[in-house]
Amino acid sequence: MANERNMSLTEEEIRELIANEFPRLITQNTEIRYELIGVMSETFAKKEDITAILNELRQMREESERQRVEFREEMQVLREESNQLREESEQRWVEFREEMQVLREESNQLREESEQRWVEFREEMQVLREESNQLREESEQRRVEFRQEMEAQREESNQLREESRASRAYLDDELKRFHHTVQGLGARWGLQSEEAFRNGLAAILTDELGFRVERYEGYDDSGSVFGQPEQVEMDVIIRNSSVIAIEIKSSVSRSDLSLFQRKVAFFEQTENVTVNRKFFISPFVDPNAVGLAARMGIELYTHSLDIII
Repeated sequence: MANERNMSLTEEEIRELIANEFPRLITQNTEIRYELIGVMSETFAKKEDITAILNELRQMREESERQRVEFREEMQVLREESNQLREESEQRWVEFREEMQVLREESNQLREESEQRWVEFREEMQVLREESNQLREESEQRRVEFRQEMEAQREESNQLREESRASRAYLDDELKRFHHTVQGLGARWGLQSEEAFRNGLAAILTDELGFRVERYEGYDDSGSVFGQPEQVEMDVIIRNSSVIAIEIKSSVSRSDLSLFQRKVAFFEQTENVTVNRKFFISPFVDPNAVGLAARMGIELYTHSLDIII
C-alpha cells in the first residue's frame, strides 16, 4: 500500500517531503543519522580530501597557466621568427627576381650581340668567299696568261734557237773568209808592224765581214789600269749586241794579260757595257801565261785560223 502511495507521489511532492521531513528525521532518529553519515562518507569526499583535491586542482591550474604562458611566449617567438623568415624570404625573393631580371637583360643583350656578331661573321664570310672566288678567277686568268706567255716564250726560244743556228752557220762561213784573209794579211806583213796589222784587220772586219771596229780611248783618272792616271786604248769589235775586246801584240806575257784585263774592266765601267769575249792575238805566247789567260777568260790565239767568233 505504501509503495503504491509512494509511486503515486510526484517529483515535486517527493522534493517537498524530503525538504520538510529529512531534517527532522536526522535529528530525532540516531540510526538514520549514522546510516546517512556512513552512506555519505562512502559517497562524498571528506573536507581534507576536497582541500587536497582543490590544492591539486590549483596546482594543475597554475601549471597549466604557466605552460600556457610559456606556450604563448614560444608562439610569440615562433611568430616573430616566422615573420622574420617571411620578411627575409620576401627580401630574398625580391633580390632573386631582381637578379633574374638582370640576368634576363644580360641574356637578351648577349643574344643580341651574338646575333649581331653572327650577322657580321656571315657578312665577312660572304666577303671572303667573294674575294676567294675573285682570287681563284684571277689565279686562273694568270695561269692561262702564264701558259700563253710560256707558249710564246717557247715559240720565241725555238725561233731564237733557229736564228742562232742560222747565225752560227753564217758566222762559220764568215769566219772561214776571216781566217783566210787574216792568214793572207799575216803572210803579207809578217806581223812586223802591230799598227799596220791592226789597221789591216780593222779594214777586213769592216769592209768584208760587216763588223764594226772601234778604237776605244779613255782617260783613267784613278790610275786603276796603269797604277797612275793614264790614257787607255783598246780595240773593240761590235756586231749587233755582241762586244769583243781585242789586244794585238807581237808577244804576250802574264803582265800583258793582267794589263788587258784591267783595260777591259775600265772599259765596261766607263761605257756601262758588258764585254762578251776577250781575244789576245800574238804569235809568241809565254807558256806561263796560258793558265792565267784561262782563269781570266781570255782567249789566246797565235794564228788567225785558230780564232772562232
